[in-house]
Amino acid sequence: MNSQDNRNIFLTTPIYYVNGSPHIGHAYTSIVGDFLTRFYRQQGRKTYYLSGTDEHGQKIAQTAEKEGISPIELCDRNSALFRALGERLNIQFDDFIRTTEKRHKDYVVKMWERLVQNEWIYKGTYNGWYSVRDEAFYDESEIVDGKAPSGSPVEWKEEETYFFKLSAFTDTLLEWYEQYPGFVFPHGRFNELKSFVKGGLRDLSVSRCTFSWGIPIPDTNHVMYVWLDALFNYQSALDTPEKFKHFWTDAKVMHLVGKDIIRFHAVYWPTFLAALECTPDTLSVQAFNKACGHMQIVSHGWWLSNGEKMSKSLGNTVDPVELTEKYGLDYVRYFLLREPSFGSDANFTNENFASRITGELINNIGNLCQRTFTLAHKSCASTVPSVKVSHPLLEVNLEEEMKPFIEDFRLNQALEVVLTYASKANELVQESKPWALFKTGEQQKGEEAIFILLYAIYQIKEAIAPALPEFHARISNVFNNESFASGVKLNPLPKVFEQIATS
Repeated sequence: MNSQDNRNIFLTTPIYYVNGSPHIGHAYTSIVGDFLTRFYRQQGRKTYYLSGTDEHGQKIAQTAEKEGISPIELCDRNSALFRALGERLNIQFDDFIRTTEKRHKDYVVKMWERLVQNEWIYKGTYNGWYSVRDEAFYDESEIVDGKAPSGSPVEWKEEETYFFKLSAFTDTLLEWYEQYPGFVFPHGRFNELKSFVKGGLRDLSVSRCTFSWGIPIPDTNHVMYVWLDALFNYQSALDTPEKFKHFWTDAKVMHLVGKDIIRFHAVYWPTFLAALECTPDTLSVQAFNKACGHMQIVSHGWWLSNGEKMSKSLGNTVDPVELTEKYGLDYVRYFLLREPSFGSDANFTNENFASRITGELINNIGNLCQRTFTLAHKSCASTVPSVKVSHPLLEVNLEEEMKPFIEDFRLNQALEVVLTYASKANELVQESKPWALFKTGEQQKGEEAIFILLYAIYQIKEAIAPALPEFHARISNVFNNESFASGVKLNPLPKVFEQIATS
């Protein structure tokens, strides 16, 4: 995101599919979005953060049937789990939408009618491969050993359907991609997507008539294809004219998604939106500019467990709720943000987790806080000393130094900026030895050192607040929730970080 771009920000997670319980991948996406939301709000940017659950499709119907419950009972139960996870992770969602809500269904029906009116939808017969698990259609060329590119099983489908004229968009979409090189992050993934589109797009089946768990298409026996339904949640949630204007029309829209669903967001979604602006005869790059020129698709990788893809059958999944209950919220948020290079796959191991937390939080930031506040209470009357002093640590603006890394989604490096600053503050402790200065009667020099160190801690707690909201709250309380200044009275310091046992 350009540093000079001061538009409002509309930030979204994908809406999570409710055929199963939340896993660490869902937690990661939500935490990244929350980190960005908190950071941009610190920067004074108006930011609206949306999440929710995707609740239609054949997979939901089949799962509910296996469990002996109705589809809506399955959706109610599992949607509540995703909402609870957000609360457990201290995620600041502004809205949490469900695709079974009336506001969403009504909106999607209106969009369907506009697509029909603009001549983008026609009736035909679908013959091809379909993955129930992916809720996706695949070309013959994509099927390997009888499976989809994702590894999911596919089945041959022959049924009446409505088609969206996706094939008409191939050349115009590619032209628009070239004019908007920042549309997909990371860039390597965008190149893969362009190669897919260059192979030629085929018209997309956008309805099903062999099951009924979906949004009914008026005056037919069909329901909408789940991805056509689901993607419009990003607009249906902005359910007042004011919200739509402030956080869609006039905003920078950032869709956070996993790499496995990038095609739906970077091919289908922009073409749906462009189709609302034109007919096949008037299709142009301008339609994309108007509909999608304010959007960016931000794609992250997968979380692995000890180098293997997580799966229930292997028994190597990581439950984010259990993780936070065992280690605490800040530790989980920190590790998930710090460990991966955003966009690449990341590996979760107990050893990696313990190393990050112990080496970077406990021994670095925690140690700095513990020593500094102990000396401030013991030798500075529990007060920020009133001194005049200059030092390089006082000249640093951590939030500004983090900003270019965050805007380029190098979140782990943004946190490293904080760690480096904390390390320099710890070096000052060792060099100045304020405890010795107080002991030998050099009170002013000791107070000067404590002033610098307290300022450093104040900077750290503000800069790292988007990642560690609990740490920020505890340290803010020590400073009596006041701005940093000489004479501020300090409260006792609670234990900042606890040692962890990973067994």
